[in-house]
Amino acid sequence: NEQGEIFKFKNRKSQEVFDQVIEPFDDLQVAIELFLMKSRQVGITTKVALKFLHRLLFIPHTQGVMASVKAQQSELIARILEVCWQRQPFWLVQAQSVSKANAPQWANGSIMSMQSGSQAMGIAQGWTPTLIHISEIADIPKPKKVLEEGLFRATHSSRKLFFVLEGTGGDATSWQADKWRYYKANWGKGGRFMPTFITWPCAEDLYP
Repeated sequence: NEQGEIFKFKNRKSQEVFDQVIEPFDDLQVAIELFLMKSRQVGITTKVALKFLHRLLFIPHTQGVMASVKAQQSELIARILEVCWQRQPFWLVQAQSVSKANAPQWANGSIMSMQSGSQAMGIAQGWTPTLIHISEIADIPKPKKVLEEGLFRATHSSRKLFFVLEGTGGDATSWQADKWRYYKANWGKGGRFMPTFITWPCAEDLYP
């Protein structure tokens, strides 16, 4: 939490909002694809990581990719998964090991790759992931190449897909801003991602 304590997870209001946003997709058994704008510290990165871990542990052969703009930030996201996994009852979780690519993998065939938006090779190159979380999208140096031309074409809108593009805003002329306007104008009319904004008033326990 904000005090650096590890405790049994409990939703913030902002995380409850996130649950309510994705609930209809789960009910319909269709792809969850969100273009998410958020305020800082409202817990969305944590919530997405925990939902990803749930699928990795209980849906065999799940491939996940999480990335922030820099490798160090991606490692902080990985820590959320590790802290949670290490504290599960021994009888509940799959045994974990490390792949040849230094990615966490589990005995059920699931694997999670931590990547970076600044890496030379495209995100998820050579993969067909069903879990994707890309953070701080406004700061990715070449989003059109890294995301649109690479990652988007490696993902397919099946019922198993959980795809979150997430950022905290940025330059009004950035790729993120342009895409936000596009998906907002085209949601329900062929736009792939649902535009969603979770702001400070949604975390009233942290920002009274």
